Amino acid sequence: MLPMHDVILRPDQQIVLDRFMNACQQDDRVIAAFLGGSNASGTSDAYSDLDINLITSDVSFDDFWDNRITFMRKLGEPAFMENFGTPNIVCYILDNGVEGDLVIGRESQFETIHTGPYRVLLDKKDILKGAVFNRRPPDPDD
Repeated sequence: MLPMHDVILRPDQQIVLDRFMNACQQDDRVIAAFLGGSNASGTSDAYSDLDINLITSDVSFDDFWDNRITFMRKLGEPAFMENFGTPNIVCYILDNGVEGDLVIGRESQFETIHTGPYRVLLDKKDILKGAVFNRRPPDPDD
């Protein structure tokens, strides 16, 4: 887990991230949220997308997934949203041009939703404290 103080986002991304943090804080289904991707690793550039992740309680996951469009509208109006058949990832482009992935995990399996560095945005239950995301790469035979 890396601190947020040295994360530099484009102004349009910062607006979306602020809205994301506020929406997660206000949603009782969300127990934790974090930033991933190049922004979390400190390797972002002007072309980087905004990879955001959240963790719901186990009982809330299906309801949250079913209502993901409503949640995304709290961040901005989606110009494009697609999950490409994945059970927990939303690829998005908002009407302000910010694009990225929203990854949604459930509390009992959250270690499998991300790989690499991350920056904690919200942790209502301290489940991210000391968490290490070392997801196995996919088996090429699968």
